[in-house]
Amino acid sequence: MKNIMIISNYWHFPSEKKSSRYNTIIEMLSKEHDLKVELITSKFYHRDKDFRHFKDVLDYKVTLIDERKYDKNISLKRIIAHKKFEDNVLNYLRNKQNVDLIYLFVPPIGLGKSIIKLAKKRNIKVIIDVLDLWPEAFNMVISRPKFLSSILFNPMKRNSRFIYSNADSAFSVSASYSSIINKFRHYEKCQTVFIGIDLPYVDEVLSNIGSEKFMENDIFNLVYAGTLGHSYDIKLVIDSLSEIVQYHNVNNIIFNVFGDGPKKNEYEQYAKKKNINCIFHGQVAYDIMLSELSKADLLVNPIVPKAAQSIINKHADYAVVGKPVVSTQDSFEYISLLEKYNAGLSSQAGNVESLTHNILYFYNNPEISAKMGKNHREMCEELFDRNMTYKKILEKIYSLI
Repeated sequence: MKNIMIISNYWHFPSEKKSSRYNTIIEMLSKEHDLKVELITSKFYHRDKDFRHFKDVLDYKVTLIDERKYDKNISLKRIIAHKKFEDNVLNYLRNKQNVDLIYLFVPPIGLGKSIIKLAKKRNIKVIIDVLDLWPEAFNMVISRPKFLSSILFNPMKRNSRFIYSNADSAFSVSASYSSIINKFRHYEKCQTVFIGIDLPYVDEVLSNIGSEKFMENDIFNLVYAGTLGHSYDIKLVIDSLSEIVQYHNVNNIIFNVFGDGPKKNEYEQYAKKKNINCIFHGQVAYDIMLSELSKADLLVNPIVPKAAQSIINKHADYAVVGKPVVSTQDSFEYISLLEKYNAGLSSQAGNVESLTHNILYFYNNPEISAKMGKNHREMCEELFDRNMTYKKILEKIYSLI
């Protein structure tokens, strides 16, 4: 029996989020009879910014580690909380015997570096799974003079490079991330496994929904689902819809927004100011979100210019429902996928006219829109089915133990 430890302080339990990369990987491992799996995560739930009320009955051991509470993603309190969690995890690991492999989700960076250093001393294999690039992801949300950049971010860059170069094996959620990580890996290269989706589960959910439209037949339903934060250009969509009303005499587009985040109130006020038919539904359960995505005429992926994101959760959620997407994400990787599968249209990031043109293209061409939607679903089946793509993760774990 081999002992596998999975570590992340951004974990989602099934009761918190029904489908996630975390749960798919740990459930896959816990079904293996020759593996004993333990999860180490935080008592503090990052998404809700509150302490967990953990009641899930699971097939693996769960160890919840103390972490201080913080209210904002960008804050000194969060830095202090992460350091406290890091120290507590290390104290727990120092007293833990017979660990064969650690599967470590990255970020955070400080925790990752400390765990790899400890693992090397004890000859424990470490696989990293890079979900985001730090500090690159902070560039758009922290306003700073250029001369402060090195003071703020160089220590984090050094730590991230240590993690990338010293892990025994590495996975990431996009080819763009893998190419950056591989600059610091001198032996085995980082492999790309998209976040993807639990396709059988989602298809079961969708089969119980039916195909009725969310709105009346004379309404064009534009839908966004996700975080309402700094990376997502909801104002651009609102500006585009305002232009469509004023200059193209189209008045039957409704913009339905599902999700929450630090900029939700700002976006709501902006939609009112622009007098746009926009409904903010707030955070909804994952099954409900899938239902509403499936009833859209068009999905929108409005990401700000020069964002660090590449292939994200949203891409699989959008693709699985078989609807076309209009995107402002300037990630070459995602643009290439949309072009390869003819699954949607890419607009210039931050450009109202470009987004307006593409929304109107779908509005005026329902047959092409339906075809692109089918292509989008095909992209999902080929690239985002976790039951197929995650097999290489399991294979790598067995090769190291």
